[in-house]
Amino acid sequence: MCLRPGFASPGVISAYLMDLRWDDAASCLTFEEKNREDAGHTQRGRVYIPDGRPFMSFVTVAQGGIRLITVSRPGERDSARGLIMTLSNPSGMQFTPASAPIVLRRVVDKIPQLGFIGPDSPDYESYRQELEAVAPAFGFFATAPRRAAGAEARPAAPAEHARLSLVT
Repeated sequence: MCLRPGFASPGVISAYLMDLRWDDAASCLTFEEKNREDAGHTQRGRVYIPDGRPFMSFVTVAQGGIRLITVSRPGERDSARGLIMTLSNPSGMQFTPASAPIVLRRVVDKIPQLGFIGPDSPDYESYRQELEAVAPAFGFFATAPRRAAGAEARPAAPAEHARLSLVT
């Protein structure tokens, strides 16, 4: 099961299934999203698991667009946690790059609540806590530096030029 914040509706969590299987023809591990409330955005692609690194990547390449999910390798009972980098489609033909925390949870017996999960849903708080636990241990959101409180803008110092001497 995949959990991530909804891009179009703040405060909503998108929950859907993700099926992983071996593709004999392509000789690789693949994934396919299922049961998405927004079925028009369903993705499928390949899973890349680099040797010696604790993360794996789910990559979709379709019609020139790329979507990347990088998550930790899950343990026996752990969820995979990380970040998704994709394009959000807030309206019409407008697209903008978007990144968010993402959690992949193994489904064993019973399929949990899927769809757009709002604050009034019984599973909302547990899903929200799982997403909140992504940063900083499994993903890092860097932001632009901010000016210190009370600091005034200063002109940049002149750049020093490197000098090279050649000795023969």
